Amino acid sequence: MDELLKQIDNKRELVRVTRDALKRAIENRSLTSIERQKGTITKTANEIYELKVNVQAIRIGKGDNAEDIQTWTENVDQELEIWDREINDASKATTEWKQQEDKETTMREQEKIAETRREIHKEQLEFDKVQFEQKLQHEMKLEKARKEHEKAANAQTPLPSSTGETFAKQQLGVKSGQSALLGLSWDKKDDVIKIEIPSGKAQATKRGILKPSDGGILECHGRIQGAFPTYLPDNDMYTERLVEHAHNVTLHGGVGLTMAKVRQSHWIPRLRRLTRRVIKNCFGCRRFHATHFSNPRPGKLPKDRTEVDLPFQVVGVDYAGPIRYQNRGKWKKKTPESRPRETELRADVPEFRPKRNAATIAECRIQDIAGDEQN
Repeated sequence: MDELLKQIDNKRELVRVTRDALKRAIENRSLTSIERQKGTITKTANEIYELKVNVQAIRIGKGDNAEDIQTWTENVDQELEIWDREINDASKATTEWKQQEDKETTMREQEKIAETRREIHKEQLEFDKVQFEQKLQHEMKLEKARKEHEKAANAQTPLPSSTGETFAKQQLGVKSGQSALLGLSWDKKDDVIKIEIPSGKAQATKRGILKPSDGGILECHGRIQGAFPTYLPDNDMYTERLVEHAHNVTLHGGVGLTMAKVRQSHWIPRLRRLTRRVIKNCFGCRRFHATHFSNPRPGKLPKDRTEVDLPFQVVGVDYAGPIRYQNRGKWKKKTPESRPRETELRADVPEFRPKRNAATIAECRIQDIAGDEQN
């Protein structure tokens, strides 16, 4: 019993040291160390409980005082309960730390996603800005060209005269308005060529869907107030590049997704046909949807599987022997066995012949054929 009590004391000392290490691990928030110390305390407590039971049995067998045994047992049980509470507290703390770490990880991931969305939105704004600037420059060039054409159409610049015979002198007998020079109308009276170029001002359509904005840009006016996508022709290079960019931004999306992306800010007639052409010419999509060569067609079946032979059309002969046989209880002669076989009916007819030559086989077959005719 003294040896058992000594073991209990040693294990109590081990638990005390382990409890101190557990407190330090909790302060440092070392999850690995906490789990290790918890395992040590639990294992040692179980061993102490088993030793306690053995000591109780020994003391009861010796006839010790029951109150002393009860007091000693309660002290040991109280220590075990204290250790259990400390282990539970450490487990709760570990669970709270893990939940906090999960929340922090989730928040970091959400911040990362939000940052990615902000970057995408920023890139979209930059692209829209560049697109608007390019469009504005294009409209300014068109406006400048239109003004120059209007100025040239209103101006009447006389052609330089020459000392020789001019084209006007050649057209003296022609009525005014019927003469033409280089495909342009020519005024004989003033000897000038007039060029009329229509103005490029945007005009509203008959249905009233397309209306010019303050800057002279056609916009599509629908039932949604404030959402007026810009009108672009479908046969322009800029429009095709815009659809191609929307296709790449949507990660090589299909026809519907690309069209939805374009129609957020632009209205293009016959957009579906243009989108299909752009996707068809996309190298990435063509490479992704490429298919391997198909397997070759199977060959023709052999004749023996498609054509049926007549009975006994294919006949063969197998030889066996020589075979010894008895005549009046004595082994006297040997004879080869001729075994004709018909492959279609799987017939097997054994016959014995004294010789193995062509004449014997022919005689055998003649007898078989004659027997078949009689039957």
